[in-house]
Amino acid sequence: MIGTIDALARSLMLANINFLSQNLDTPLLYESGVYYKPEDGEENFFDIPRVLRDGHADCEDLSAWRAAELTILGMPSYPFTTYAILDNGDLLFHVRVMTPRGVEDPSQLLGM
Repeated sequence: MIGTIDALARSLMLANINFLSQNLDTPLLYESGVYYKPEDGEENFFDIPRVLRDGHADCEDLSAWRAAELTILGMPSYPFTTYAILDNGDLLFHVRVMTPRGVEDPSQLLGM
């Protein structure tokens, strides 16, 4: 499962790199006013235009945006998936960003 989430998040990152390359006036994630909001039910992967329109996103969307903008700014980065096992036995998947400086968690920085 983690491999699938990673592949989808990295594909979204590549789409975001393409978008940012063509839309240089796009605000940086942390200056955009976007905040973290978990999805209810079905998991979706939203690109930057959709996140900006909605005003919020969950971990894979925020991490794919942040990794894309860091890469565009010359700091190669990528989203990656971690998980935790909850007390009830459920798995909780969470996507963060690996940068040359270490791990960054956009969701946590934007209200998680």
